Amino acid sequence: MSSEPYPIDAAPINAVASMTSDDSVRAATGRTPEEWFALLDAGQATTWGHTRIARRLVDEHGVDGWWAQNLTVRYEQARGLRRPGQKADGTFAASAGRTVADGRAGLEAVIAAATSELGCAPASQREHPVRPNARWALPGGERVLAAIEPLGGAAGGAAGAPVPSKARLAVTFEKLADEDAAAAAKARAVAILDAALG
Repeated sequence: MSSEPYPIDAAPINAVASMTSDDSVRAATGRTPEEWFALLDAGQATTWGHTRIARRLVDEHGVDGWWAQNLTVRYEQARGLRRPGQKADGTFAASAGRTVADGRAGLEAVIAAATSELGCAPASQREHPVRPNARWALPGGERVLAAIEPLGGAAGGAAGAPVPSKARLAVTFEKLADEDAAAAAKARAVAILDAALG
């Protein structure tokens, strides 16, 4: 557990929160989600807001910034503060993910498939050594993210560590108007993964 800076954009966290197991949360943070939720409930965290909850987890409990965001989203959903797929700004996100043996090659295939499906090249690509990603900006204001989440204990790894072979790939559609748009976007995310990975 480190006190790296908080992620500026929690969108990938929102999508990946539902894909992380309780065992991986315990391995990364030392507690299960339910143990964290009990601790947050004792402090009346339902009245704090997203940023304050995440900061407390980092500052007072030494939780890595990525995992603090993950836990905060899970807590907010568990306590009815936001619906599944809903972000703090009220918009929705939808994602699909797959575990792959070669994260880097898998991401490259997903970028190619997403570029074809979306009809445009990524607006940006981040060549982070542990969590590389690509982002698309769509004409209606929606955004799409393709990202790697390392598996095998590498999550939250030290800067400069290479992307491990085994990884979770996620395609996330963001800034969606409602749950219906999120359902349609999830189907598109699955189609992108199917086209890329078979």
